Amino acid sequence: MAWIGLAMDFGVSLVWAVAFTALFANVAFVRRHIVSSGLAFGVAVMVVMIFFVVPLGHAPQMHKTPANLFNVFVAHTVFFGLPVALTVRTQIGSPRFRRRLP
Repeated sequence: MAWIGLAMDFGVSLVWAVAFTALFANVAFVRRHIVSSGLAFGVAVMVVMIFFVVPLGHAPQMHKTPANLFNVFVAHTVFFGLPVALTVRTQIGSPRFRRRLP
């Protein structure tokens, strides 16, 4: 079961990364402000996951204390949203793809 959970976690992360890639490809503001866009994307992922996705499953709910929320906030912004944004910029923002972007 742990392996299935890990695979599903990676799958959900991949879906979120594809969503950011679509934003990067279609929204010029995201391309111009990659760091702030990545951090904001991390916040959006956190809100959707905490309040919509996790309650749909059978996972135990986290206690929404300030310390727990801060921990999740840092995890989603600094360790997810920002790396996804920088990776997308590095890969999709390369010269071979740049001429295809609007």
